[in-house]
Amino acid sequence: MLTGPGEFFNQHYIDYVGLPLQQLQESGWQASVYPDDLGGLWETWQITAASGRAGEAEGRLRRGDGEYRWFLFRWNPLHDDNGKIVKWYGINTDIEGRKRAEIHLAGEKHVLEMIASGAVLREVLAALCRFVRAGLRGLPLRHLPD
Repeated sequence: MLTGPGEFFNQHYIDYVGLPLQQLQESGWQASVYPDDLGGLWETWQITAASGRAGEAEGRLRRGDGEYRWFLFRWNPLHDDNGKIVKWYGINTDIEGRKRAEIHLAGEKHVLEMIASGAVLREVLAALCRFVRAGLRGLPLRHLPD
């Protein structure tokens, strides 16, 4: 299980998060993770690290200019010849476009279901407005208003 600081961060990551290398080495990936996502990412990391297996989770990562974007975080263990974990390697992949598409499709589905079920026009239009606002804010599906 990972207990020490990060050893290596590639230049692209350093440039992206806009933090000095020393800060990244002290607080690692946690320094740029959206606060509401940190607990879930940390919990997923702890569970998979304890299992000694690769893992992944989704969360938002802050860019150097302060904008948060959705990323898929993946980590893999490196084992020595005796099977002991000696290092962990991780990669973060930007999935912002996929998340926005999921929000869009969920909103469309909700509005179309309302129309198909005969909902009154006022309710359909209110749902459509909530869907558009949610998409503009880039909210995850679990935050899509009713």
